[in-house]
Order: sequence, then structure tokens, then C-alpha cells
Amino acid sequence: MRPPGRDRRAPGPLRALAGVVWPAVCAGCGAPDEPLCRACATAVRGSGLPAALAGTTVRGAPPTWAATAYEGVVRRAVVAWKDRDRADLDRWLAQGLAASVLAALQQTELLAGHLAGHAGGPGGRPTPVLLVPVPSRRRAVAQRGRDVVADLARSAARTLRRQGLPVVVAPVLRLARRLRDQAGLDAAGRAGNLERALVVAPPGRWSVAAPPRTGDPGGEGPAGPAFVVVDDVVTTGATLAEAARALRSAGRPPLAAAVLAAAQRRGDGEPGDG
Repeated sequence: MRPPGRDRRAPGPLRALAGVVWPAVCAGCGAPDEPLCRACATAVRGSGLPAALAGTTVRGAPPTWAATAYEGVVRRAVVAWKDRDRADLDRWLAQGLAASVLAALQQTELLAGHLAGHAGGPGGRPTPVLLVPVPSRRRAVAQRGRDVVADLARSAARTLRRQGLPVVVAPVLRLARRLRDQAGLDAAGRAGNLERALVVAPPGRWSVAAPPRTGDPGGEGPAGPAFVVVDDVVTTGATLAEAARALRSAGRPPLAAAVLAAAQRRGDGEPGDG
């Protein structure tokens, strides 16, 4: 029987009981009594070093930033988080994703202006940053009981807002058709599986997520937001390329992409994303 994580969705007494019956163990190394030990938490957050530009092999993938490599401790923690009910790992993984988003913004003038207290858009208004999570397959959401990437994006956005950045999550991408599991597919197979698989939500959804872009029909106001596509792991970049294509088709080209970890393709079919 696998020990469940302390699921934040469960009522407090149930979490406490679960902690007694199945004490938390480190998802990275198995050390007792804590979801992640200090060493594993450091690895998952990216060791405090600036996020790096991840290599992608699929045409159309946006510049992609990753806080750490998808291997060892990080891989074990991500697998536990996604497939073993370890929602208690959200806050650590979110710190890594937040670091990647910051690295993406540092390549533009957006971040410097916000940290200096300057307005990023016309009329003295800061330019908002919208994190667009890659949608999970419906079957995966049903099995896990939640959309893990969307939850990770929300946690990362909260982390960034505490640093004074106007970051919100815009879950506006939708699956247009059923997808195969990406695990086991090579780069060409992943690209084919994802070709035109994503669409954006109706225009009204955008008006809720962000102010209208300058020049939009009927819209006057600050410059449009900066869109950053987010996911947990990138392998070839096929998923991010399709997300970017869908956003561009809606007139919302992404500034960049940010992920927690980047995988090296080994031919073993893992991971199932990216």
C-alpha cells in the first residue's frame, strides 16, 4: 500500500489521521517525517541558481526556461507529486517554476521595471504577466483528481505576487481532441500526437483573465499582458510548441515558456510530458 501525501483537499482531521497512519516521507530520498528533506528541497528548487535556457528540438517551441534537470531526486519528486497523490509537494515545486518564470521575464524589460517600481504600460499601469498552463489530458485529471499543472501554476503565481509582480494564471488552453500518452513517443511522434490539439478559450474568457490589448476591437487601455506558457517538465518541446501555436493563432503570442525541469531524451520514453 502506498503512503498517500497529506492532500490539502482533505479535511484537517483526515490529514492529521493520515499523518499518523502513513507518516510523510521525503519524496526525493525516502527520509522520514517530512515531504521533502532540506537537500532534496534544494534540488527541486534549482539549488538557488538562476534558471537556465532549456534545449528543445521541436520547431515552434518558444524560448524555454527550466530551474533544474529532470533526473534523480527531482524526477522522483515530480513522479510522486503527479502520480502518487503528493499534493503536499506543491509549494516546493512551485518555487522552482517561479524561478523559471523570473528567468524568462529577465530577458525582457518587464521585470526590471516592476522591481524598480515603474509602470510597465501606458497610463501608469504595470504590464500584467499571465501564466498559461498546458492542459492535462482529461483522463489524467480524472485519475489524479486535479489538474496538477494548473495547480502548480497557481502556486507559482502566488509566490511571484509576494515579490510584487502582477502575475495571474490564465487557464485558457483547451484540448480539441483526445491525445495519446506522450510516454514512449519519440520527438516526431510527440509532435504528430499534439498537432493542432490545443485551442484557446472563447474571447470572453480573455477579458476576465486580462485587460484588453491596445488596438483590440472596442478595447482601449493598457498594453496587453505578457503571456508565459508553463508546464512541469519539458523533453522535446512539442507540447510547448503546440501551446505557442494555439496562442499565436488567437493573436496572443507567448513571450516565453517556463517549466520546473528539463529532461534529457534517453530513448526510454520518459517523461510523459513535453
